[in-house]
Amino acid sequence: MKKLKTKIYYSGGTIPVASHQQKGTIEIKDGEFYIVAMGESPGHVLDISIPLSNIKAATPIEKKYYSSTGYFLRIGYLDDKGKYEEIELEIRCFLRRGRTKALLKFWVETLSPRT
Repeated sequence: MKKLKTKIYYSGGTIPVASHQQKGTIEIKDGEFYIVAMGESPGHVLDISIPLSNIKAATPIEKKYYSSTGYFLRIGYLDDKGKYEEIELEIRCFLRRGRTKALLKFWVETLSPRT
């Protein structure tokens, strides 16, 4: 599998970490999906690894703003206790909108469960 690391902003979810637009990265390594985002305080730090087999959904979301568009990746997964959780991440790419859409599509296709 191609190794890819992408910049993100954490924007919320069902996990008990408040969203403060923490900057971070996502990547796939050793059969796990890693999310690392640093916050200003210890309660806002996000450091999650999810086995790829626990990911149940990967959904692209496009949000229109006044003068731009945000591209988000919503991931549904089972945590260590078997509880369903969701996390929403904004894909960041400052080159072009087309590049951001391509990255979002790649992540959705890569993380979507095979049926």
